[in-house]
Amino acid sequence: MLHSNLVGFQTDTYARHFISTCSRILGVETDVNGVEFNNGLVVVKTFPIGVDLQRVQRYRCVSPTILNEHINITSQDHCPHYRAI
Repeated sequence: MLHSNLVGFQTDTYARHFISTCSRILGVETDVNGVEFNNGLVVVKTFPIGVDLQRVQRYRCVSPTILNEHINITSQDHCPHYRAI
C-alpha cells in the first residue's frame, strides 16, 4: 500500500490507525496528511461511500472469479474463503 500515491479509508478512525501503525511498526515519518515513504508522501484520505448491502450479500460467498469481477469488498466474518483486506 505504501507504494501508492493515495490510500483511502472509509472512516477517519481507519485512516488515523493506518498512519499510526506505519509510524509505530515501520518507523517511517508521518503527519496528518499521510506517510513519508521512499522519498515521497503517500497521502491518506477518508472517502466515506455508501455500500449497496444487498449486492454485497448476493456476491459475498460466490466463486473468487465472480467476486473479483463484480465487487471489491470482502468480509472475514461471513465468508470463509477470503480474509478482509
